Amino acid sequence: MPPRFIRLLLAGLVLATASLAHAASADVQAVQYPAWLERNGQKTPLSPGDGLRGGDIVLGGGGDSRILLGMADGAQIKLGGNSRFTIEKLSIQTRAGSTTVDAGFKLAEGFFRYSSSVLGKLSGKRNIDLTVRTATIGIRGTDYWAMTDVEHDAVCVFDGKVEVATKDQGLISLDQPTAFWARFFDKPAAPAGNASPAQLAGFIASVEPTPGNGVAIVNGRWRVLATEADKLGEARDLAARLRAAGYPAEVARNHGKHEVRINFFATRADAEATLKRLAAQSGLSGSDAKVVAAR
Repeated sequence: MPPRFIRLLLAGLVLATASLAHAASADVQAVQYPAWLERNGQKTPLSPGDGLRGGDIVLGGGGDSRILLGMADGAQIKLGGNSRFTIEKLSIQTRAGSTTVDAGFKLAEGFFRYSSSVLGKLSGKRNIDLTVRTATIGIRGTDYWAMTDVEHDAVCVFDGKVEVATKDQGLISLDQPTAFWARFFDKPAAPAGNASPAQLAGFIASVEPTPGNGVAIVNGRWRVLATEADKLGEARDLAARLRAAGYPAEVARNHGKHEVRINFFATRADAEATLKRLAAQSGLSGSDAKVVAAR
C-alpha cells in the first residue's frame, strides 16, 4: 500500500474519531415545559430531539417541569422542576460490544434520577459522578435518585450501588434498595438509613413526566397553534415571548398566515394542558389559540 494512501487513511480516521468525540452523547427524549438549554452562554428553549454534550446546562422551569434525557449507552436521566443540571464531561465509546462511559455531572438545584439499561448493567465500564452541594455520588451501573436545595442534599438507591463521597462524613456506601442518605446543612450529620414507601413515591414523582400534563416527545403528533397572524412581526414577537418563557415556539407560513407553533406534544391532552397553562401564565388567551394535529 503506497505511503501517501496510508497517510490519507490515517488522517481520515483521525477526523472521524474527532467528529465522534464532538458528537452528542445524550439527547432529549421528552420535555414537560418550561425548560431551557444553556450552551456557550446562550439560553434557548429545550426541545425533544436536541443533542447534548459536555459543557451544556439543562434548566427545568417551575415545579411541573420534567425532562427525560437518553444517553448513547441506553441509560436515562430524569430531571424535575426548578433543576439546574450541568454536563461537565461526557464520553461514551463502544468497542467490540463493550461500552465505556466517562461522565461528570453537577446538580446545582433540583431533582435527578439515573437508571442504566439492562444491557448497560451487564457489560462495559461506567465512571459516572454526580456532584451536589456536599457530596459526589459515584455511579457504577445502577438506579438511584438525588436532589439538592438550599436546605439539604439527599440520595436514595432503588437498585444497585452508589458511593457517596461526602465532605464531612467520609465515604458512605448505599448498596441496598431504599438505602437513603440526607445531609441537612443546619443540623449535625446523620448516618444513612432507609426511605419509607411514602418517601419513595415522592422521590419518583419528583422527576417523572405526567401524561396529559404537557409532555412533548420526539415525533409527537400534536401542536399548540398560538396564533395565526397577518403580520410577520407580530408572529415573531409572540414566538420570542414564548421562547423566553421556555417553550420552543417557531414561526411558519401557512395559507397566507404566519403561524406560531409549539410542536411535538405526545397527545391532544398534553397540548391542551400546555395551552391552558400559557393562557394563565403568558396571557395567551386569544380566540385563535388552539390545539391541532400536526400535518
